[in-house]
Amino acid sequence: MIQMLNRDNLRAVLGFSCIFAFTFVFVLEPALILQLTEFTNLTRWNFYFLIMPAHGLGLILSATLYKKTKGSFQMLRWGPLLILVSLTLFLFSHLFFHILGLMLISFISGLMVAMAGLYIRTFVNRENRLLLSALPLMFTHIIYGIVRLVAIYTSVQIGLIVIILAIVFGSHLIVSIGTTLNTDSKPTIQSIAPIMTLFVFIVILTLNTTLFTHFVYQSNLISTSLTLIINVVIYTFVMFLVYRLMGITNFNGYLYIPIALLTLCTLVFSFLEGFFAGPYIINFFIIVATSLFDIAWFALLSEVIEETFSPLRTFGLGILARVIGKITGNVLAQTMVVLHLASSQITILLLIVIVLNLFLLPSLRYQLSLVLKDNGFVNIFSKMNPKEQDHIISTQPYYELLTEREKEILQLLLAGKSNKDIGNTLFIGESTVKSHVSNIFGKFQVNSRAEIISILLGSKND
Repeated sequence: MIQMLNRDNLRAVLGFSCIFAFTFVFVLEPALILQLTEFTNLTRWNFYFLIMPAHGLGLILSATLYKKTKGSFQMLRWGPLLILVSLTLFLFSHLFFHILGLMLISFISGLMVAMAGLYIRTFVNRENRLLLSALPLMFTHIIYGIVRLVAIYTSVQIGLIVIILAIVFGSHLIVSIGTTLNTDSKPTIQSIAPIMTLFVFIVILTLNTTLFTHFVYQSNLISTSLTLIINVVIYTFVMFLVYRLMGITNFNGYLYIPIALLTLCTLVFSFLEGFFAGPYIINFFIIVATSLFDIAWFALLSEVIEETFSPLRTFGLGILARVIGKITGNVLAQTMVVLHLASSQITILLLIVIVLNLFLLPSLRYQLSLVLKDNGFVNIFSKMNPKEQDHIISTQPYYELLTEREKEILQLLLAGKSNKDIGNTLFIGESTVKSHVSNIFGKFQVNSRAEIISILLGSKND
């Protein structure tokens, strides 16, 4: 796979993998940091409600703070230094300073991680989306696994030094290709609705894997170092396999595979409790499901970023969804522990979650695919000259069935205008526009703008 990458591609992949790995260690998978509880009074609740939200704040503010690309690269250049300064707060013994230090580190890393949106806008396209989605995820988990193993076999402090060196190295790689990043684009998604749909989609995926993972690592039957090695190998292999077998295939149907794996995981948890191999089987199912979920949301996020005005904001919201999913999943898992639920009760709750997944995930993915398909066709149609567009439209038999007002609305619809924009242009209400659009779809016998353009281009898209 790596042979397909040019030098800048490879630098970007390695650079952001290092930054993502840092975020894993300090925010998303803070097992290493939580080992510091041996020396401080840090608790998981400090992470869930203070430190992880600080990372989310950095992700949200990134697009606001970086009005220009140059500013975002300055953050990458100086971010590691600010993180090192924040670590000096650990020299104080009071818990307040430790929490403040981790909050600052999480906030700064959030500002840095959002820069990946520019990387995706520049390097990721339809032909290499899966490749350049799979590689950062693979390398991130490999780096994270190495750091954890270093901490296990040496000390937590050395592990932290390694991950700090990783983010310094990663930032340097990204800054070194900064001048070649091209953020020019012609985005077509003007509504926040598709981005929020993606947000909910990622939250649900992350909540699932977090919740289910909890029931593996509460077991003492699995060696931590062995689990790390196994997980990295499984995760990397699945990523490679998905890329090789699926190409740029639509992920909608494949969402049922990880859902089925989580179902098997629940059944194993219920019926093989106490069996020595049970935790290993559950671990395998969860890692495979996690890898499939991860590449699904990352590839989908990169596709949405291509069509949005602010890649920083969109990517930041995507990772924020991960943070919220992690917080929610961890809180639910801890609540189950506090309530001392029996295995049968936990199984029922997990099965309810799975049933909800069957209804929600494919539906959300389908809605997003319609929006992206719609925008893709608009891009193709917009590249034609006006005379060619008018000729194609006027020669369609369905066109003669439209009223004059519907013809006006169709022209604006094909230009990528939203219902609200069309209403403002024609000085009519949005509800009136919706009624006309519905009539247009009915006369063309379609359900979306994408299908109309597909007809106009001579090949109706099913």
